Amino acid sequence: MQTFRWDTVHTEVMSDKIWRKVITGEKAMVAQVFIAKGGVVPTHQHESEQITYILEGALEFDLEGRRLSCEGRGLYIPSNVPHRAVALETRWIWMSSVPFARTG
Repeated sequence: MQTFRWDTVHTEVMSDKIWRKVITGEKAMVAQVFIAKGGVVPTHQHESEQITYILEGALEFDLEGRRLSCEGRGLYIPSNVPHRAVALETRWIWMSSVPFARTG
């Protein structure tokens, strides 16, 4: 067993508008993602399901041919569904839990 506090987790800079904190286990991870207005998480997909909850701000998701604006609510993304996100406000935070398998 391990414990953690978000204020001690390393911040990973993804781009000038996106950064995150990630905690990983053997088969799952949880991430805190921050993005500046206009920042884009490019279209991608993964074998794992994704459960996301918007804690602050708003963003727009494109998935399964639909555009969905999210603010203060959760979103479930099924396995292997391509998805993309764009920040609609100055800053937003999401918490995601994504199971995964380590390689190597």
